[in-house]
Order: sequence, then structure tokens, then C-alpha cells
Amino acid sequence: MKGFIFLLLTTSFLFGVPVEKAEKYHKLLLENVDSEILMKRFLAAWLDEQDQESLEEWLETEAEGESGGVAKRRIWARYLDHIGAKERALEQYKEVLKEEPDDTKSELAVARLQAAEFDFQGALETLGEREDIEATTMRGTYEHRLGNTEEALKLWRNLLEKKPTDRELREDLVSLLRQEDLGKEACELQQELIELGKDPFQRALDQLDLGDIQLENGSKEEALASYRIVLTASGSDSWMEREALYKLSEVFRRERDADGLQNCLAKLREEMPHRLALQ
Repeated sequence: MKGFIFLLLTTSFLFGVPVEKAEKYHKLLLENVDSEILMKRFLAAWLDEQDQESLEEWLETEAEGESGGVAKRRIWARYLDHIGAKERALEQYKEVLKEEPDDTKSELAVARLQAAEFDFQGALETLGEREDIEATTMRGTYEHRLGNTEEALKLWRNLLEKKPTDRELREDLVSLLRQEDLGKEACELQQELIELGKDPFQRALDQLDLGDIQLENGSKEEALASYRIVLTASGSDSWMEREALYKLSEVFRRERDADGLQNCLAKLREEMPHRLALQ
């Protein structure tokens, strides 16, 4: 009996049979393929007991075997994507779409991987006319990278018109515009965020962010004006006061303009003598 158990354990190790804990997570993952937590726990459980090579052999065998199925192939594709094997991951996701043409998650993954290879036109063709937030955001990004900036801005603006009160969407689009070097448009959208805000503290934070974007765009005077607005509206000896002063000072420090900083602070002391932080 002991010999049989030893043989079973040895065979399991050699042929990459998952340990009990890893197998449990894999079964759960099959029911929720997109779960990041389950994927991480599955990988950790396997690698606690066996090596990466056996993991990859097992995942590929599961995906390609007769009892494979779309879920197992998607898990294999996700793993390949996770380790940076982009071409192989793309190939597997395309196989998934052959079996499940309406698999929107795999569609997004294919488009993202195509874009990573600078095939922006191919990514747009994959996404088609999808109008959900994630797909439309991606479509706009790829249109911009192909030089169709007006079309990109139109797509993003349509998203905002459908969800005018969605603050998180606006914040995400501001970040995207900054990443895509569309500073002017980022400023305009950030200004809208400020105007839509009702909470004074949040409005002040948004105004500070606007100053940061203006500074990125090379608009030093506009950035100083934004920081000054926050300083004027903030309470004495408050966190917001300190943050506004810090950002004002950094504008001059980054240019090593000591005289400019001293002149700015001198003017502020004259205008706001009640602020001890300025003294």
C-alpha cells in the first residue's frame, strides 16, 4: 500500500497533476475565468508544490485535450498573457473567439494584444462598433494613435454624453488624455470636473489636478493661477493650504528660479497676512 501511494505521488509530480489545493482553485476558476484573485491563488497553489514547466504543460494539455472547452483555453490564454507570451496568448484568444464569437472579454483581450503589436487597425476591426465603456475607450485610443484624433475625441465625448454624472468615467478619460499627450483636451475635461463638483474639498483637489495638467502643458502662469485659487479658498493652517503652497513653490523650484519664488511669496504675504504658513 505504501509503495502504491509513493508511486502515485511520484507519477503525479512527473506528469504535472495538480495538487489538491491548486485543483480546487482551478475548478473555481473554470466557473469564473476572469477572476484575478482565483487566478493568482491557483498559480500560487501550484507553484508552492511544483514548478512552472509542469504548470504550463498541464494548462496546455487541459486546453488542447478532448475535454478542454472554452473556459480551459481562456485560462491558458490568460496565463500566457500573464507571463508576457503575447503572440501565443493572442493565438489562443483567437481560438476562443472561433468557438465563442460573442465572448466580449476575449474580444477585448485580442484587441489589446493586437494594439501591443502596433496593429491598431486590426484592434479596431476586432472591436467593431462596440459601444460599451471599455471598448469605446479603447477604440478612441487606437483611432488617436492612427492619427484620427477628431474621431477619437468624438467617441470619448459620446461616452460622456451617455453618462453625464459618471465622475469615475471622467477621471479615467482625463488620465487617458494625459497619457495620449492631449493636454488641451485634458484641461477642458478637468475643468468640467471642477464645475460639476459639489463638495468644496473635492473641487479643491480637482483644481490642484488642473494645475498639474497645465504645468505639464507648459502653461506655468495658468498652473500658478489654479494653485492660487485653492490657496485663497483654503483655511489657514490646513492641509489644503500646505498642499497649495507646496505646489506653488514647486513651480519655481523645478526651474531653479529662487528669485521668482521669493517674489511670489512676498506678494502672497502682502495679500494674505493672516496666513502664518507664509511667514
